[in-house]
Amino acid sequence: METAKTMQKNTQQNACPAYSQDYSGDVIPHLPPWGVMTVIDVWLNNAALGLYIVTACALLLRPVTFGILAQPAFVLAWLLLVADLLMLVADLGDPRRFHHMLRTFRPTSPMWVGVWALTLSSVTILIPALWGSMGLMTGFELLPQACAASVMAFLDSDAAVNTLVTFIALGIICAAAGLCYKGVLFSATSRPVWRKARWFSAYLTNGGILLGCALFTGLGMAVHVTNGLHKLFPAMLVMLIIDMLLLQLHLRPAMRDGSSTLQRRNLGTATVLDGAAFACLLAVTIGAGHPALVALAVLAIAASALMGRHSFVLPTRSV
Repeated sequence: METAKTMQKNTQQNACPAYSQDYSGDVIPHLPPWGVMTVIDVWLNNAALGLYIVTACALLLRPVTFGILAQPAFVLAWLLLVADLLMLVADLGDPRRFHHMLRTFRPTSPMWVGVWALTLSSVTILIPALWGSMGLMTGFELLPQACAASVMAFLDSDAAVNTLVTFIALGIICAAAGLCYKGVLFSATSRPVWRKARWFSAYLTNGGILLGCALFTGLGMAVHVTNGLHKLFPAMLVMLIIDMLLLQLHLRPAMRDGSSTLQRRNLGTATVLDGAAFACLLAVTIGAGHPALVALAVLAIAASALMGRHSFVLPTRSV
């Protein structure tokens, strides 16, 4: 009996360190089966919400300049957000997990905040997206003339404008929460790599707005509505500098342990792409206004965002 109690005590003492000490030297049980789908989910989240925030601010601050471009931008932002929600639910493995978070009240949980922020964003962004859809159908003459006249009269009414502005403002709040929560969710853990990246939320937030500016610019070039886009370039230059600093001075040190050579190389590639985008936008800003340079900058920013998120999300698979 005495021997059994002694063995039980020794077993408990040996088991305690696995829970009281950090996990850097241990094999992590129940490793999440995250892969490329998770990376795409994070990229879509940043692209959709970043594009919406940029479009909403541009429309509210410069309605005459950006009114036409805001219509397809709102539609694209909502479609990207729906794709992100579908990707997120599929990535969870069990769709009931998403529904369960909607039935609980846990405001201290980043996941709970994120699920509600994305759900409310999909609702609030839908109204500007419908406004944009009606404007596009009217502009491309897809509606009968009488119906188009009624639609335009409705869109120009005070009630419609006030409703649109209200939902745009609410959407900005929800989109900001949805843009920030993933970085908090990743970094507020004890897992190697992630636990050291306490500024990962700042990287995703800055990168999301930067990606939104790039998509807004690319969309304007695609539909040949480029008026006023040059006003975004100085802010994009600043955000590119912040992005490169966070990549090299924060995420690279955090990824020294628990990441593969390929992932660290991708992190460096993301920085190089940011540098290329910075050079292109700087050349355009100082007078070399060739559309090809802007297009290259947009592609480089989108690729850099994908590489940076790929480098950070996947290391835990190899720990």
